Amino acid sequence: MSDPIRMGIVGFGGMGQGHARTVSGIEGIELVAVADPSPRSRESAEALGVETFSNHRDLTDRAEVDAVLVASPSNTHGTVVKQCCERGIHVFCEKPFTTTFEEAVEVGGMVSSSDIVFSIGLVLRHSQTYREAKRLIDAGEIGDVGLAQCRYSGHMLGRYDYVFSRTLGRGLINEHTIHMIDVMEFLLGSVDSVFAATDSCEEHTEYNAAILMRHETDAFTAISASGVSRLPGYARITGMKGELMAESNSRLIFKDEDGERELISAPLGYDHEIEDFRDAILNGKETLTGIEKALSSSRLIEAIYRSAELGRKVELSTLT
Repeated sequence: MSDPIRMGIVGFGGMGQGHARTVSGIEGIELVAVADPSPRSRESAEALGVETFSNHRDLTDRAEVDAVLVASPSNTHGTVVKQCCERGIHVFCEKPFTTTFEEAVEVGGMVSSSDIVFSIGLVLRHSQTYREAKRLIDAGEIGDVGLAQCRYSGHMLGRYDYVFSRTLGRGLINEHTIHMIDVMEFLLGSVDSVFAATDSCEEHTEYNAAILMRHETDAFTAISASGVSRLPGYARITGMKGELMAESNSRLIFKDEDGERELISAPLGYDHEIEDFRDAILNGKETLTGIEKALSSSRLIEAIYRSAELGRKVELSTLT
């Protein structure tokens, strides 16, 4: 392998430190710099022997990096990505892409016009569990799919309050449920229309939400989302011949008239998404979760929020 890709991380909180551990185990990438306004976070980074900066501009201007991993608060993602585009630095951006659809379109245009490699952190698309589910569905192993029922939950209130911040991340759907929303589009095809309801009010963003998506294949996905429930998540995809159940994003079960059996149990694909990003840089190819996926996800999230606000179905074709 050629010289390692020199990577910087912007944002060294929980996600940034988690990605740093992942990067340390991947051949061909060297973590060389970290930017974070928190002195405590910079101290944690210094313990890894990397150069530290208090803001992303100093990192992109002064550190010799080939790529940047963006793990800062979601409302800063667009600014960091634009800065990297201007400097020709490859970008892996944690989800969500931005906190507004308008900014997503603007930043997406800059990425598309640049020569950088870009990837969005929609990690479930890289999960072995969901990739195996995709293979089985496409092969017709469960027959034509009519309905998927999902629960995506986590007890985050009082623990990860940024998830519920209109300023930092927009809300639960954009910060958390986005993973299940996106992976169901991955499994069942593009979404044509959505209908959604939330318990959002003036005092807080949504704690709970119900989302119904109609796919271009005429299959429906119903998602129950919660940021206050301790119940485990699941995705149940029902076809004419059988059923697939993904439990807690890790365990895949196949069920038909002959019974049920476990097919695979695998961790989330954080290493796979970074390896995909690395390979795209080295081979001059697009990533599996490139800018088109980031924009498609932003468009779908926008449609869901609009539906919840308007109290009616929203066609994605109305969003340009």
